[in-house]
Amino acid sequence: MFALKFKRIYPQDILVVIIFGALAYLPFLGRAYLFDWDEINFAECAREMLISQNYFQVQIDFQPFWEKPPLFIWLQALCMKVLGINEFAARLPNAIFGIITLVSLYVIGSKQRDKAFGFLWMGMFMSSVLPSVYFKSGIIDPVFNYFIFCAIYQIIRIEQENRKSYTRAIYVGLFIGLAILTKGPVGLLIPMLTFIVVRVYTLNFKLPWISILVALVTMSGIVSIWVVLEIKAHGTKILEEFIAYQIRLFRTEDAGHGQPFFYHFIVFLLGCFPLSAFALRGQFIKPIDRSEKYLHSYMNTLFWVVMILFSIVKTKIIHYSSLLYFPGSYAAAHYLYRIHASASMHIKWDFYLVYGFGYIVFGTATTLIPFAASQTDFIQSLIKDDFGKQNVLMPVEWHWGIGLVGLVFLFGFGLSAWYYHRENVFKAVVTGMITMMIWLNFVNYFIVPKVQKYTQGPPVELFIEKSKQNCYLDTWKYKSYAHYFYGKRSLDYPRRARDKEWLLKQQIDKPVFIVSKSHHSKELEEYCKGCTFLYKKGGFHIYSRVPNQQRIYDKDKFF
Repeated sequence: MFALKFKRIYPQDILVVIIFGALAYLPFLGRAYLFDWDEINFAECAREMLISQNYFQVQIDFQPFWEKPPLFIWLQALCMKVLGINEFAARLPNAIFGIITLVSLYVIGSKQRDKAFGFLWMGMFMSSVLPSVYFKSGIIDPVFNYFIFCAIYQIIRIEQENRKSYTRAIYVGLFIGLAILTKGPVGLLIPMLTFIVVRVYTLNFKLPWISILVALVTMSGIVSIWVVLEIKAHGTKILEEFIAYQIRLFRTEDAGHGQPFFYHFIVFLLGCFPLSAFALRGQFIKPIDRSEKYLHSYMNTLFWVVMILFSIVKTKIIHYSSLLYFPGSYAAAHYLYRIHASASMHIKWDFYLVYGFGYIVFGTATTLIPFAASQTDFIQSLIKDDFGKQNVLMPVEWHWGIGLVGLVFLFGFGLSAWYYHRENVFKAVVTGMITMMIWLNFVNYFIVPKVQKYTQGPPVELFIEKSKQNCYLDTWKYKSYAHYFYGKRSLDYPRRARDKEWLLKQQIDKPVFIVSKSHHSKELEEYCKGCTFLYKKGGFHIYSRVPNQQRIYDKDKFF
């Protein structure tokens, strides 16, 4: 065994990382529709920002939206301004931050230890499932997580230098401020808790008060860019609603996202394959030397702060714990590096258990998707609600060749596992990176669009078609942002048309098209005056309503 010890990072090293990231995260970003709710929600906020030219207030349906600050929406709006209002532009900020994240991990790992460790840290992050999937999405968390990581890394650098560093304190405040502008107060809460826990654990109660003050002042200055202008333009109401929403997320189950306490542990264990096979083991291996103890302690602390915090929070959504990907990939790389650098270290039994489980689940599931999708009777027997049963019957064509995507996964990660068994960690990581890059793009191109035909295809197709006509679009008894984004709702959309009473019972001035899920369709028929059932696709039922003077009409004229 040997260890590479080169602190200098060459431009060609960075270029290789950028190429890997670009090949993994940029292709096929616009291949599939945006997913309801979160992806369409944020993209719609960006679209409305461009249309209204109100860049300092986040809106949805051209009404104040208090759930999220504006930074990520600004990034999406900028991409849409350049590339047009589409799925590619909505997801591009995360793809760019994915490349930046890989470069950052490589550079930080190389500076903290050597190029071998930098490569392993970056490689573990890139070759794992959820960390890669999220950078091809249009949700806020990848950008938010990056700012949190950068803030904590600057705290680590202050600890390592063991001196007053006001410049680094400014960086801490800058990144925390950007995190708050991206997602909210949790951007301060997580670094603060991590810092406090490390200090308590190490019994170091001598706080650098001046550096803390500098960081807080910088953070406040960054956040005030939005807050002061928002208060000046619209008063304090939206900020009060924003704070109340954050408190509600912590205390209550929001939007039906209640899960058991151990939910995020299961998500990490399975969703972060293969890094989860090494992460827990790596946390219990001591750092190489004293200079790395701060990086090690802060990464381990960050992991458990995030895991415990979001296990306590009542609202549990899969991406809430996505910040675990940073300390998790560090711990995995730390374990692999020790195997690489020391003849006395060997792969342990738990690797085979976790790695084998994730390998079988993802590889087999992807391979069998075409076969499983054709077993509609069996799938229906597993589903309890009528809406899900009807969606299974959607006429989606699954060619057997799509299963080759799973075979790529099985072969690639099987080869990677063999290299791990031989303790050739670099070949294992490179093989995993290439396999994940191919698998991720194949899934994005072949599988995701077909899955969306079951979950939201019919309404989105309707909204796209009707966006070209002068009509009203809405949904019945289920929350969606699709009719805003894909229906291209305009700034002058009548206020009365947002009222279901007027839209479905009163005299209207142009046709209405409304989507209902199958189990609510009877309620809609009873409530709506003059509704006409047009058709159903899967579990979605499509209805129309026209003005009285157009009651007798050729059905094809309106559909």
